[in-house]
Amino acid sequence: MPGVLSGTKVLDLTHYISGPFCTELLSEFGAEVVKVERPGTGEPARHIGPFFHDEPGIERSGLFMLLKQRQEEHNPRPQDGKR
Repeated sequence: MPGVLSGTKVLDLTHYISGPFCTELLSEFGAEVVKVERPGTGEPARHIGPFFHDEPGIERSGLFMLLKQRQEEHNPRPQDGKR
């Protein structure tokens, strides 16, 4: 059964805990959420423990793993690095 927000797209420019949690709720109601993160460092919540098997890493944060549904990487800069 489609959610009440099916067909809705949300651009998530938030960080840390409250914003990603809210957009996670929107996605549970059927919205398609696109999260924008800073290149290289990503979402600051990735650096907050606890970490999976107590091994720190940007893909191993328990908090971030809880809030993450689907991940895609897009680089808006051209290959030569110029705008």
